[in-house]
Amino acid sequence: LKPFWLKRFGLQPGPSLELSHIMASLGEEPGLLGARLLDAEVARLRAAKEALANKPKALAVPSEQMLRIDAGQLKAAKDAELLKPMRVRFIEEGPDRTIDQFTKYPKECKLEGMSAQQTVLELRQAIAEQERLPLEDINLFGQNTVLTDKLALADLYVDWM
Repeated sequence: LKPFWLKRFGLQPGPSLELSHIMASLGEEPGLLGARLLDAEVARLRAAKEALANKPKALAVPSEQMLRIDAGQLKAAKDAELLKPMRVRFIEEGPDRTIDQFTKYPKECKLEGMSAQQTVLELRQAIAEQERLPLEDINLFGQNTVLTDKLALADLYVDWM
C-alpha cells in the first residue's frame, strides 16, 4: 500500500498487511466488494513489483548506436560552444538610472567569446578589461531583470533566432 493509505489508517508497513487489519483499525467489517477490490489491487502491485525486480531492462537503442557521434550534432555543439556576441550599452552619467524607451546610450561595446557557463561577475570583469574601467564602476542593469554576480549567463541568454 502507498504511504498515504498507511498513514491514513495509522498502520506500520510490514509484510503481513492485509485488508482485515485495515478494516479492524477502522472498527468496521470489510464489505465483500471493497475487500475484493483492495485485495486485487494489493496483489496486482505485488506482482508488478516482483516482475520489475526480476526482469532486466531492455535497451531501446543498441549500445553501439548510443555511443556513435552524429557529425551534425558535433558541428552544432562546437558552433554553439560560445555565446553569440553581446552588445553592452552604457547609459549617461548621473543620478538617473531609468531604463526605458527614452534612455539615451552614448556608448556601447561588443563582447565576444563568452561562455554560457560564465557568471555575470565574469561578464563585468570582461567589460572592465575591454573598456579599461575599474570593476566597481561596471554595474549591469536590465529593464525587467536583476543581474546578480553569481548568476550564470546561460540563465539570462535567450536566442530569438
